[in-house]
Amino acid sequence: MVRSPGVKLRVLPCVAMLSCSSFGAAPDVAPHAGRDGSASPPPTPPGAVVTNYRDLVMNDRAIAYFPFDDVVGEGRTTTSLVGGFSCTVNGAKPVPSFISGTALELDGSTSYLDCGMQEAFDFKLTTTFSIEAWISPLVIESSERDILSKTQPGNTFGYRLFVSTDYGIAIARSSGATTIMQAPLAAGGKNHIVATYDGLYLSIYVDGASHGSTADTADAVSTVGTALFLGAGSQSARYFKGVIDEVAIYAYALDPKTVSNHWTARPH
Repeated sequence: MVRSPGVKLRVLPCVAMLSCSSFGAAPDVAPHAGRDGSASPPPTPPGAVVTNYRDLVMNDRAIAYFPFDDVVGEGRTTTSLVGGFSCTVNGAKPVPSFISGTALELDGSTSYLDCGMQEAFDFKLTTTFSIEAWISPLVIESSERDILSKTQPGNTFGYRLFVSTDYGIAIARSSGATTIMQAPLAAGGKNHIVATYDGLYLSIYVDGASHGSTADTADAVSTVGTALFLGAGSQSARYFKGVIDEVAIYAYALDPKTVSNHWTARPH
């Protein structure tokens, strides 16, 4: 992994190709809680029965959700089903989705989506968040390739979801030093990915299963004035090669049951 001078990488208790036991929430902190101990309301209303994948994402309070069904050509925009956010599509090709409707295929060299400088995605200090997507990477190699990125120059502040042979699939959160949580992932699959930050821990899930958590309590994540990119790094190339679909962003940490429900609700 390329790091700017002076950036310290925290050594994790996990290594590629090995799952880690989930730490879960820290004692005395409610599910979905930040460092202040405040909890988000439950993901679904009591008694509600929701089985459709897209309905689940919306019902579980995504602040942005891009299924890409509205993309019909180069230079167009795709609009979130919630929040009114939009992304400019640069070179990504609409292809049939393995979930529903349309997905986007990225060429690994020039194609990406620019979703602009949205304050809602800054997640300052220890603000909680989750990133969810369906992906099918055509290649995973030593060079890191970003699925989603919102970082400052030098990648010393911000967060990104990426693939590489060293890390598999990984979520990185940077605040001068970088914390990474990773899970095994092979090229050519069709995978449901969820990465969460609850103010205390970074966690990652693949196909509904937790691959553990790592502690991260740094206070200084700042991405003000930087754009959110899909399929590339927001400050350098790192172009993703493969298919991305159903990208959702939440302002809280999805819990394991919610993640499992989303995986189970996929079309079979």
